[in-house]
Amino acid sequence: DFGSIDVLCSDKTGTLTSGEMQFRQSLDATGAEAQRPLTLAFVNSALETGVRSPLETALLQQAVDGTTGYRKVDELPFDFERRRLSVVVEPPDAAGRRLLITKGAPEGVLARSAAFDAGGRAVPFDGPTREGAAAVHERLSQDGLRVLAVAYRRVDDRAAYSRDDETDLVLAGFVS
Repeated sequence: DFGSIDVLCSDKTGTLTSGEMQFRQSLDATGAEAQRPLTLAFVNSALETGVRSPLETALLQQAVDGTTGYRKVDELPFDFERRRLSVVVEPPDAAGRRLLITKGAPEGVLARSAAFDAGGRAVPFDGPTREGAAAVHERLSQDGLRVLAVAYRRVDDRAAYSRDDETDLVLAGFVS
């Protein structure tokens, strides 16, 4: 697309921008302000071992309550084919169940989600609610924001986890 550019502006010195990404908001699947997507994204970012993106760095600069006491059990690292990263954790209130927390490109995470989080309950997606969640992502993107979808799923205790576990997720929402 460079051939169709008439004017290219650059802020190479940082005069106009700081060059650092800032956290903007945490929304549930319906577009309402919600803490849970930020909490889960924070835990995922804090425990992952890969190269941190600028958005993850911005997430980790937030003061987020309820993120201590999680113990990482496994990690499904980011790759450019899946465009997501998952960690399996034992929450502080584990009660014998582990939690897989996934964050990544909204299109892929939404496609793997069977339900959305509504006040702590998993509500199955139907056509209109899935379209509504996609519209939240589109609106954020049209506003020029980088967006990550955050989802989770309870998983059984076992030695290892795989990409196949990133199915039937519950969409917590979006962070931008």
